[in-house]
Amino acid sequence: MLTNASDAQTRMYNLRSLLIFLVVTMNMLEPIAKNHESIGGIYTLVFTFHMPLFVFVTGYFAGKQALRNILPVIAYQYTVFQSLYCILDLIFFQMQKDVYSYFIPYAFLWFLFSHIGWRIMLHFIEKLNHPVAASIGIGLVSGFLPLHSMWMSLSQMLFFLPFYVIGHQMSCHPSSVNAFKSRAIRWTALPIMALGFAAVKLSFSFAVLSSLTGLDFYHEDHLSFASGIGLRSLTYMLEIFMSAAVLSLISHKKSRITDAGKRTLYVYLLHALIVRTLIRLHIFETFDTVLEWLSIPLIAAAIVALLSSRKVEFFLQHMMEPPFLKGPVLKNWLVKVKPH
Repeated sequence: MLTNASDAQTRMYNLRSLLIFLVVTMNMLEPIAKNHESIGGIYTLVFTFHMPLFVFVTGYFAGKQALRNILPVIAYQYTVFQSLYCILDLIFFQMQKDVYSYFIPYAFLWFLFSHIGWRIMLHFIEKLNHPVAASIGIGLVSGFLPLHSMWMSLSQMLFFLPFYVIGHQMSCHPSSVNAFKSRAIRWTALPIMALGFAAVKLSFSFAVLSSLTGLDFYHEDHLSFASGIGLRSLTYMLEIFMSAAVLSLISHKKSRITDAGKRTLYVYLLHALIVRTLIRLHIFETFDTVLEWLSIPLIAAAIVALLSSRKVEFFLQHMMEPPFLKGPVLKNWLVKVKPH
């Protein structure tokens, strides 16, 4: 049992390393994907699994920590980096266009803000008899909310909730993760991914990308009750199959990327300082050849290697995860302890 749990955890760290590499790569490819259909097809294909799996693996590592121990840390990280990136965008990046608010997460920070919501909702959903079914129901019905999708990134938060809950449920049963290494599942993985690529390639548009990421509520896409539920159901099916296919290909053996998978938080929060600077300087817009396009994953790998290094963790750990925000330390600071 211990071996199963250890193998599953190693597989999840390896998966997390791959996913953070894809996050950085996709952010650099975005300017190119808008102008080159072939890159756009690959860009959209990756979105069929990389964000669902990123939410899934975040749910897997959610553990059983009390809300009071983890929420202050996430809220602190969001506040600090929302402030930082909004200021940098205003004076240099100039990508968000005058929309700055703590209730409108800056670009990729929707994920960090959503993590707060996922943890709170998980606290209640995991007490139900069928938490996964309940989360899927919430994901489907939430599309009808008469709100603007930018507001607190609610649309994406609720859309990806099922993957967070599935990840948490699988963490309670590590053997279910190791089931993906069966030969039968691996043999079906590549055909499933090929079919997924064909489907995305035939229907590629940034409207498809919006559906894959739950970016909009149904009314914003002018979808009726039936079409909204139907489209999101098909999207869930595609993303679950694609995510399972990719997960089956992830090794359970320890390597250098396993260690990097333990420090993906630093990459996620800091990579945009580099990537957005390169985009602001219009570096990627000049990439027109296959050789130049192939250099982007190499740049992304270098960024991941740098920001997931132990030296970065050593210098920034107390800034990213202040000890005074964790558990008893925060409680003792807030609440006056009566002498015995």
